[in-house]
Amino acid sequence: MTVSKQQRSIDILSRCLNLEADDEKDVTRQHRLDELLCDFVTCKSSGLDHADGWHFCIPASFRAALDIKWTRRKVNGKQTMKWTQGSWFHFEEGDTIYDSPKAYGKWDLNDVQVCVDIRRASPAKPAGAANREARYAGTVIFDVLTPNDERTQLVKRQQMVMSQDEFIRMLIVGPPAGMGLKA
Repeated sequence: MTVSKQQRSIDILSRCLNLEADDEKDVTRQHRLDELLCDFVTCKSSGLDHADGWHFCIPASFRAALDIKWTRRKVNGKQTMKWTQGSWFHFEEGDTIYDSPKAYGKWDLNDVQVCVDIRRASPAKPAGAANREARYAGTVIFDVLTPNDERTQLVKRQQMVMSQDEFIRMLIVGPPAGMGLKA
């Protein structure tokens, strides 16, 4: 039985949430996974590199927000650089995420079903960071926007609050029922 890309991402997210901090200032000394939350693929129609299989279209430019870092690792006895996954998630105020890779190119509201616009946020921190015994999941306060009936503008439908961890899960699997949108 093959595991879906979304389920694989959720499984890795669960493992990330159990990572602990070694040294808050040196990301190369953090406990990190060699498996990433997502693989980035190029959309043929837009040319955008984005998270493969996720409900929302997360461009590769959000690697840092997902704590995907280019780090030094020892592989077969040799030092090399590779992408690694941590849990210091930090989507920020001003980040805007659409559900379609086409929305990041020549803008056409026919390509957008939902958009999230982050208003305020605080970063997640693993256990051990800043002398914490437990993980701090952070917060994300965001507006949910959808096109109006004429598809001439995005309209704020509601504001939501989630932890960074819950926000990433939503980006992977789609909006919760309480958002009033189709998953």
